[in-house]
Amino acid sequence: MSLTVSDILAHIESGADLFTIAPLMRHLISLKEHEDGYDQLLELVRNDTALSVRLLRAVNSSREQNEFDSDIRAAFDKLGYQYVRNMALTTPFLDDQDESDENDPEFRVQWVWERTLCVAEAACALAQRAGLPDPSLYRTAALLMDIGVHFMLSSFPKEYTPLVDRWRVEGGDLTDIETDSIGIEHRAVGYQLTRAWNLGPAIEQALRRQVAGDEADPSILDPGILSLAQLSAAALFEGSHTTGLERAARMANDKLGLQHSEFVDLLQRVTLIADGASVRL
Repeated sequence: MSLTVSDILAHIESGADLFTIAPLMRHLISLKEHEDGYDQLLELVRNDTALSVRLLRAVNSSREQNEFDSDIRAAFDKLGYQYVRNMALTTPFLDDQDESDENDPEFRVQWVWERTLCVAEAACALAQRAGLPDPSLYRTAALLMDIGVHFMLSSFPKEYTPLVDRWRVEGGDLTDIETDSIGIEHRAVGYQLTRAWNLGPAIEQALRRQVAGDEADPSILDPGILSLAQLSAAALFEGSHTTGLERAARMANDKLGLQHSEFVDLLQRVTLIADGASVRL
């Protein structure tokens, strides 16, 4: 039986969760119970979609709608180290049976995790370059832009894994693959998740704009920066597709006045930051 929109919405309403990756969970377990591990735990939460979502859901659960927040550090400090550590330790994760086995489901989750982190770091760097306020909010929004991918891969691996495999190999726009295969886009799923999980107005508006485009209401964040961050990650993860890099470079020039060499340098710095986060796991 094929996957339907009703199946996905029902799964969201049932309280479905996101999975994190096994290396991150092992790092979490190794953290001390007292607050000497504050910086390490904050970094793990900031780098992981599942943990960031859990944190924002928790901090916004008792707030009025007009008070919802998307600030990861502020949410962390409000809930406290012990609460966040215990919350993180109860996050479901996929066991990495064989990290070198491309047929292992965790391999896809790890690949999406690394790609998402590159999007987040690119958004932060681009927002800083543009002189925009609160680059960390751009980072969080970018980290959650593909929340629908994480959700679909965690919740419907049988139906969705082949799509991620095509995306890894072919590159390009994942929504085209989704439309051809299952008729449901991860962006629409992500928007429904942000509404159901109370992730804050900046995140909700950013994902709504992905779905509705220019017809959406003006968003708190500059959608051009988030789009460029997505293109930048695509350029990094699609090494054989030079058109992706050139397209991103042209957009960086149009949007920020970056020369090609400056944009490449920015991508290299983003790669080093993201690789460093992966190595520390």
